[in-house]
Amino acid sequence: MTRRDSSEAELDALEEIGRRLGGFEPILSAEWLDGAFAALLAGPSVPPDVQSVIVPLMDDLFERTFGDPDDVAQALEALEARWRVLRSQLDPELLYEDPERLQLSPLLLSPDEENEFPLGYDWASGFRAVAEDPQFGWQVAAEPEVVEALLGPIRALLLEPEPLAAWIAEHYREPPSRDQLVDDASYAAQDLRLWWLENAPRTAPRRVDAVPGRNDVCPCGSGKKYKKCHGAN
Repeated sequence: MTRRDSSEAELDALEEIGRRLGGFEPILSAEWLDGAFAALLAGPSVPPDVQSVIVPLMDDLFERTFGDPDDVAQALEALEARWRVLRSQLDPELLYEDPERLQLSPLLLSPDEENEFPLGYDWASGFRAVAEDPQFGWQVAAEPEVVEALLGPIRALLLEPEPLAAWIAEHYREPPSRDQLVDDASYAAQDLRLWWLENAPRTAPRRVDAVPGRNDVCPCGSGKKYKKCHGAN
């Protein structure tokens, strides 16, 4: 898969979706959605498309916000465009090819009067919401302590100044900039993608009973040959 980046028009469309959703639920900014999408694509079971996660992620909020069919189609197109971009940036082959390279480019809205939170806060909030929601399967990790450690840089973006300073003192030799913290959180998302790829629980194989031979006695107990009973065409 070729790595992609969103165009300015695609990002503008995504931001507009966030503004409209935010009219009903303030937390659902475009940045929050971007973080949630990244977590879904980095988790134990990657959903096939955007439509399959809209209700689990937003309940009926999407339906209440976008009622007109044309409106729905445009909104889905914008969400799917961003989904494809993030999926390309978290493509395992791309990450394995150069593990030291930052491929993930999160959507980050500049803090302003309406968004007093620091850079990356909403993105990390969306990521954490998916990681902590049981319906998305993160709790099935065989080594939960590894997942918790990998989530550390992402959760650090949500800390208040004092606990963040303590976390930084524990994990860095020199205090990083906020931009560096965001980059490290993005690296953590990439690491989680590869970890889950190698450690996601496997579905138990379905047991298939042996089919009787056509001349065998039918297992239903009728006494007839299988070919003249349940094996009849």
